[in-house]
Amino acid sequence: TSDLRSREKNDWTHWMGNINFAHEFRNKLKWTCDYDYLNYQNENPADYLETIRSSDGELMDTREFFSRKDNPIEIHVMKMDFSHPLGENGKLE
Repeated sequence: TSDLRSREKNDWTHWMGNINFAHEFRNKLKWTCDYDYLNYQNENPADYLETIRSSDGELMDTREFFSRKDNPIEIHVMKMDFSHPLGENGKLE
């Protein structure tokens, strides 16, 4: 028979930031810019211990497995918008 025991840690940290710019020109043309930054850090170590026994319960072997995983994730997003009035009732974006 085989018995597998594991111990795992799964810690996440996250932070983000946002910057917005906007400018309106004399002719009512508007320009806006948004920038977002997201950062994720994941620490995920796992330890495994396998115990192998014969059918009468005698210990035959043990094996250890280790996994170390660090996942840094960075996301950058930028968006720009322009709008221009078209007469009294319209706008081009």
